[in-house]
Amino acid sequence: MADITPELVREWYRALRQERSASVAAKSYTRLRQILAQAVDDERIARNPCRIDGGGVERSPEQRFATVGDLYEIANLVPIRYRALILLAGFGGLRQGELFALRHGDLDLERRTVRVERKRLRLQSGRVIEGAPKSAAGRRVVSLPEAITAELEDHLDRFCGPSEDGYVFTSPEGLPLERSNFRYRVWVPATEAAGLAGLRFHDLRHAAGTLAARTGATAKELMARLGHSSSRAAMIYQHAAEERDRLIADRLDVMIAEERSPHMAALRQAALGETRSQANLARTLHDQGASSGQKRAPRL
Repeated sequence: MADITPELVREWYRALRQERSASVAAKSYTRLRQILAQAVDDERIARNPCRIDGGGVERSPEQRFATVGDLYEIANLVPIRYRALILLAGFGGLRQGELFALRHGDLDLERRTVRVERKRLRLQSGRVIEGAPKSAAGRRVVSLPEAITAELEDHLDRFCGPSEDGYVFTSPEGLPLERSNFRYRVWVPATEAAGLAGLRFHDLRHAAGTLAARTGATAKELMARLGHSSSRAAMIYQHAAEERDRLIADRLDVMIAEERSPHMAALRQAALGETRSQANLARTLHDQGASSGQKRAPRL
């Protein structure tokens, strides 16, 4: 540990940002700083070499929101064996690793639920890890819309065998899905064809959270549905729903303004005057008929 210098940490951090991403670099830096801080407390080293200002601050790109129409557009463009995968991600909010790890027995189509108990990831080294979700909150049961249950039922009939332990989503060769292959062979071509180039698969999870928030789900309900262990992300989705609700209110303002504009008022006044003139004319004709001896119709 004594050989780890501030300069070495900066080189490592810079390489992570270039070869992986800013988000990965920030997470890794935070963990290294915690480890070395413990080493300082244990008096194994004299000072923490992690001294990058803002090194652990994640500046994630702005989340994109896929609409219901976008979800179905992408689902229509991917090969049919991945259609249910897209819709389950967009309406159920499962992470990609959770979707790739789903087994036949995790689906209860009669109750319209999917049980999330594991994730499947391939590390940079090539090693595959299949285990419990990253937090206890990740293990959950998610209720599904009936339309998505129907899609899954069709998918199971087409592409899954009878084994309860078989993967739900597989490649055409029947093998478990791999993130990189799926991205370049399925995801990128479909999103580009849909005019949604740059949309990330993870953005489907954001769409699911925002759509759930729009139904009126509370922060606690969103946390349970999406497998969050803190309310921070749930509040983001609620904020997005509030923004949408504000947009609706703003559009109502436009309608009110148009209805109450001087032009509309003049038209209403003219229409009212015309109606009154017609009523006066009818009354005059009625009175003239009465005075000439015509028999009036009995009033009801």
